[in-house]
Amino acid sequence: MTLAISEGSELAILDGAKGCVDRSRAIQIETPITALYKGQLAFQSVLQHTEALGYLPALTAPEHYSKRLGRQLDADFMFLRAGQHAGRCGAA
Repeated sequence: MTLAISEGSELAILDGAKGCVDRSRAIQIETPITALYKGQLAFQSVLQHTEALGYLPALTAPEHYSKRLGRQLDADFMFLRAGQHAGRCGAA
């Protein structure tokens, strides 16, 4: 099972979905790379939280780029349970 999580509520959703997270091989999270406003989580917070749950980053898909700021704002990240391989994700 893959669990997909929307930007903005990453940690609350991970904490509230512990039963699903425990059974998932992969978690997909859209998250900001750098916090743009006060109180917004940045990737480092999500990375620490997913690593504590036993998941490691495996794939990245860039989302929004700001020409004005000259940087990538956010991305979709795929985290796999430690020891899993991307080719095995979804395999029975």
